[in-house]
Amino acid sequence: MEKEFRLAVDSYLETCKETGMEPKKPFKGSFNVRIGEELHEKAAKRAGEIGKSLNDYIKDIVKKDTESHA
Repeated sequence: MEKEFRLAVDSYLETCKETGMEPKKPFKGSFNVRIGEELHEKAAKRAGEIGKSLNDYIKDIVKKDTESHA
């Protein structure tokens, strides 16, 4: 089964190379963003004001923006 999987992946990558297509890569679901100390502080304070973690606050903003532009 593993051998078949590897063959399928190799075939996919070869097809991508032949057609000039970039292979799709999975996303981890996490990333680092550098926003500077001042903006970081403001975002953390705002998240606390509305009772959210900074992570949830940023996640909600990104979700809202991406859904409004879908």
